[in-house]
Amino acid sequence: MGVDQPSRIVALDRAIGFLLAIGILALVALAAVAQGQFAKLEDTARLAERTRDTLDSIQDVSRALLDAETGQRGYLLTSQDSYLDPYRSGAAAVEVSLAEVANRIAGDRDQQTRLDRLHVLSAQKLAELKQTIELHAQRPDAALAIVRNNEGKRFMDEVRSVSAEMTSYERTRLAQRTASALQARLSSELLSGATLVGMAFMFGGAFLLIRRELRLRAATVTALRTNQSRLALSEQRLKTITDNVPAMIGYIDRSQTYRFANARYTTLFGASKEGFLGKSMEEVLGPNARAAFQDNIDIVLSIPSP
Repeated sequence: MGVDQPSRIVALDRAIGFLLAIGILALVALAAVAQGQFAKLEDTARLAERTRDTLDSIQDVSRALLDAETGQRGYLLTSQDSYLDPYRSGAAAVEVSLAEVANRIAGDRDQQTRLDRLHVLSAQKLAELKQTIELHAQRPDAALAIVRNNEGKRFMDEVRSVSAEMTSYERTRLAQRTASALQARLSSELLSGATLVGMAFMFGGAFLLIRRELRLRAATVTALRTNQSRLALSEQRLKTITDNVPAMIGYIDRSQTYRFANARYTTLFGASKEGFLGKSMEEVLGPNARAAFQDNIDIVLSIPSP
């Protein structure tokens, strides 16, 4: 194996760490963006629901006026008090519905202008209905004459016209908000998809790098084991050779401690290799023998190491 395997493994570790860090950052960014998009979707959905409620309230105004008018017409035609029930409930519902519309369009100047006009028209229509009902008890013909002059119809036509304008305005806003919600959802899905694809590539790359690193590590371990086996074999061969050389071969370090001795060396002194290795010359040879060799030892130790 190449001698640069450790550096290659370090480089792979860094690449894997970089990819994983990018992946984690991408996840955090995606979560932040998704949270923002979800918040936008919730706001848009809330505004769309409010617009739908506003549309219902605008229609409720027209329906309530129509109910009140229906009760008035029935009473004028039959003089039966039972027809006043839809009139009374319709008149009360008009005020409630107008209040709901006002609450839901708060802050919108254009709609507020239309609502003010709707308030005036509704009040005029209710006043016309009340006038004819009260007049009917004493002068039925006069009450019917007011109905026939179409003043009440004019009020209702204008109510319908203003209601239509408000409804059209709210429907346009609803369409815009719906389109905005769809766009936000689409953008969120595209962003999420693109991020997930990018993360898949990054984590896939990290997986390939990890697999490559594991192979390099396995190859390195195999090479180390092979080298260790070869070194052990070389040491065994060297031991066999030195043990069979007809000469005494020993090795001492600068502290004059035995690090190696062949068989002939240990046999001469009547000791095992274990009795030599790690012991000083004085312990093995005795102080007299060590003193005899000291000059030669000093000469050898004075030679600089290569």
